[in-house]
Order: sequence, then structure tokens, then C-alpha cells
Amino acid sequence: MIRLLLLGSAMIFSFTAYAASGAGGDELPPLSLWSGEGYVLPVGTLLINFTLFVGIIFFLVRKRIARLLADRADRFQALIDAAKIAEAKAKERQAELESRLAGLEGELQDVRDRFAAQLQSEEDAVRRRTAKEIERLTQSASAQVEQEAASAAAQLRHETAALALQIAAAKVRESANAEDHDRLTAGFVSDLEASP
Repeated sequence: MIRLLLLGSAMIFSFTAYAASGAGGDELPPLSLWSGEGYVLPVGTLLINFTLFVGIIFFLVRKRIARLLADRADRFQALIDAAKIAEAKAKERQAELESRLAGLEGELQDVRDRFAAQLQSEEDAVRRRTAKEIERLTQSASAQVEQEAASAAAQLRHETAALALQIAAAKVRESANAEDHDRLTAGFVSDLEASP
């Protein structure tokens, strides 16, 4: 708003000075330093008027201009301070990252060692479980073989006994005659009667 007023004032003064000079045609009037005779423009008085105008304007707005310049300087100083703080933080972060990067190889080796130890531990555990499973399967197979052998032996004894009985019965039939048969039958009947 103040700028518009200043511009308007400057234009009014310049138009007034131009109108007072008496110029109005297409030609520019001749210049004179101090006298304004007829159609000659007094440049000296115009310069004094302009200097007074600029001085008055400066006197009226110098405090505001000084305050605006001080505010602007403060803003720039705040921006510079913020940039310095940001730069310090960035340098600190860069130093931290560089130190972490330097220690990263050690950390990486530690991770490798831990994983190798864990892998070895898992491998040992798998081997122990596998050995236990093999032992259990071996014992189970041995027990099953022993059980099958015992079952086969029992079946073989049973079949051997049955075969021996058949052979004995066949021999008894061959060697026994009717008289032996009657005697054995009578002995069996008497044993049955004697038993209570």
C-alpha cells in the first residue's frame, strides 16, 4: 500500500513539474540549469525538488526499511544457523555411518562365526539323532529277527512233534496186532473206571 502511495506521489510531482514547464508539443524543450524562462526547463530546480522528495520519502520510511532489512538479516541468519546445525548433524551421522561401516566387517565375521557354530551344532544334533535312530532301528530289527526266529523255531518244533507223532503212530500201527489192541483198550478202560 505504501509503495503504491509513493509511486502515485512521484507520478503526481513529475506530471506537475512537466505541466509547469509549459511543454506540450512533440518537441522536447531546451534545458537550463536554474532559470525557467518561457519554454526552457530548469533542471537544477528539478534536481533539488527530486532530492528533497527522495529525502522526505527516505525520512518517512527509513525505520520501516531498517526493520525490514533487520528482519530479513535475522531470517537469513536463522537459515544459516539451521544449515550449520543440519551440516553438523549430517557430519555426525556420516562419521557414525563410517565407523559402523568400518566395524561392519568385524560384525559380519561374528555373524559368520555364529552361523558356522550354529550349523555345526545342528549338524552334530542331526548326527546324534540319526545315530540314535539307527541304533533304535537296529535293535528293533534284531528284536524282530529274534521274534521271527523264536516263532519259526516254535513252529518247527510243533511241526517236528506232529511229524514224530505221525511216524510213531504209523510204527505203532505196523507193530501192533489185534491182541495188543485189545490189551491196550482194556487197560485204558480200567484206568477210566479207576479214576474218580
